[in-house]
Amino acid sequence: MRKIDLHIHTTASDGTFTSEEVVREAARLGLAAVAITDHDTAAGYLRAAAEGERCGLEVVPGIEISTKFRAAVHILGYYIDTSSPALDEVLEWMHRDREERNIKLCAMLRESGLEAAILKRAAEGTVIFGVCGGFQMLGQQVSDPYGAEGGGELRGMGLLPVKTTFTAQKTRTRVSGVFGRIGGTLQGLCGKPFEGYAIH
Repeated sequence: MRKIDLHIHTTASDGTFTSEEVVREAARLGLAAVAITDHDTAAGYLRAAAEGERCGLEVVPGIEISTKFRAAVHILGYYIDTSSPALDEVLEWMHRDREERNIKLCAMLRESGLEAAILKRAAEGTVIFGVCGGFQMLGQQVSDPYGAEGGGELRGMGLLPVKTTFTAQKTRTRVSGVFGRIGGTLQGLCGKPFEGYAIH
């Protein structure tokens, strides 16, 4: 009996592999079918379906929708219509809502006093490598002239010599590298590889 996997994420959301890589690996493992169920997007499905045809693997169009009812609830959908204007409209609203929250979170970081606490620790020699708002908030300034994340400008924490300007369209780039010299509690990471995404 051949097996299936009906809950797979790709780099279209928070997965490690591209749609094509997922399908090729599933075919190599001998799976009969897979469902691409990325978080709040169906973007990974079309590429996966094309690769599935080449590999002889059934690819089910799916999605994992983030909702909230007293707590976070994720709803899986299968055999969705990936060309549905209604679905596109809902997903676009969800993405806009999430992006607007990012700018508000950065402002909250400052207003709550957390920024001051982080800057104090940095001045004492603590390595700071990620906070709410990510890399951008650690820089000099964040600008959003096109309203990609709610619009406006925000002063960064000044820990990195960079200024960030959001473009009208966000892009996601897979990045990898090796940790350099890190002191303190994280020194065990020195020389270890890392992977992640640069989202602009």
